[in-house]
Amino acid sequence: MKVFIVFLALLIVFSMYLSYICDLDIYMQDQRLLKMLAEDCAEAGALTIDEKRERIDKDKADEAALEMLSSSGIFPYGTVSIESSSVTDDGRGFELCLVLQKDDWFRLPFINIGSMKRISEYVWE
Repeated sequence: MKVFIVFLALLIVFSMYLSYICDLDIYMQDQRLLKMLAEDCAEAGALTIDEKRERIDKDKADEAALEMLSSSGIFPYGTVSIESSSVTDDGRGFELCLVLQKDDWFRLPFINIGSMKRISEYVWE
């Protein structure tokens, strides 16, 4: 009977570990994809530099970043949003913060992560 109880305990622990490892892999993949998307959106916003004034127009940069965000099919529609965006003081850089909302990445009840943020900045030298 002791062997059976130990077997069940080990089975439960290892199944929880396997579930955690699989969910962690999905979480890390979503982080990499969000990083890539944030960099692309920041680059799209920074490419709207006005050559006459040599400054980035914030409205055009926000519009370009939003268009890049909506045209990418990486995440389902409505799960990724722009939390904040700003132009640097000298007007040669664009910073963007993206937020990914999801119900829960992990199936284990004691790990609750519902959102992920990524900040990216693109600066003209």
